Amino acid sequence: MRKEAAQAAAERPDAWSTLKGAHYLFINHELAAWSKSEFAPDARMLADTSMFHFAQTSLGNFIVLRNSPAPNEVLISMLPLERHYPITNRYLPAKLNTAIFNFYQVGIYPPDFLTGAPVKVNNVVLLKVVVPANAMGPHFLTLFLGWAFSFVCYLS
Repeated sequence: MRKEAAQAAAERPDAWSTLKGAHYLFINHELAAWSKSEFAPDARMLADTSMFHFAQTSLGNFIVLRNSPAPNEVLISMLPLERHYPITNRYLPAKLNTAIFNFYQVGIYPPDFLTGAPVKVNNVVLLKVVVPANAMGPHFLTLFLGWAFSFVCYLS
């Protein structure tokens, strides 16, 4: 995500069609360019000045990366962890991002949630995940630690 965000910051927005991620460029607090239209950052994401943060919206749970490529410019990059839809039914359920949670069904929660395993970036708790009790097989801890490592690498 960081590499693609750096590429988005360096390129002109008309070249963003080759990017896979969701990137949004704000100039003087106005949306000037975007690479995806399925979801968009809200005012809270723009106001949060931390480089990484966890965001929950009606459209899902996201990791948000914020960059300032130039004065008066903010580039918001969003990594969907879990997508929600305005109407949820058996045909259109909420779903986890399979590029990250390929084998696991987990609950994703904000960093201040009382239970759950913390996921840290730069030694700061970004979010917490809760794994259902029935997923706790003998090799689960090894698999989960491998997932956590690959998740942090995915953010890099």
